[in-house]
Amino acid sequence: MDELQGSMITVGCQHSHGGHVTTGSSESLLDGKPIARLHDMVDCPLHGPNSISKVSSDMLIDGQPAALHGDMTECGATLIGDGSAVVI
Repeated sequence: MDELQGSMITVGCQHSHGGHVTTGSSESLLDGKPIARLHDMVDCPLHGPNSISKVSSDMLIDGQPAALHGDMTECGATLIGDGSAVVI
């Protein structure tokens, strides 16, 4: 089992194309960082700016589903959690 499975994604977390999450909730923080959700933005060195497009969580953060480790961006990158928190 992936030890990061269930890790919430926050601004600054990486993805598999070498970029980072750039936007998140303006009101909900985790370890002082905005929590990323469906449609929040990432930068991608291969494809430019795009958004988080597929999430596996039903938990809503400010009205949008939370992004978790393993979720996807528009360009096909996989989000990588930093292990700071786990959703059970």
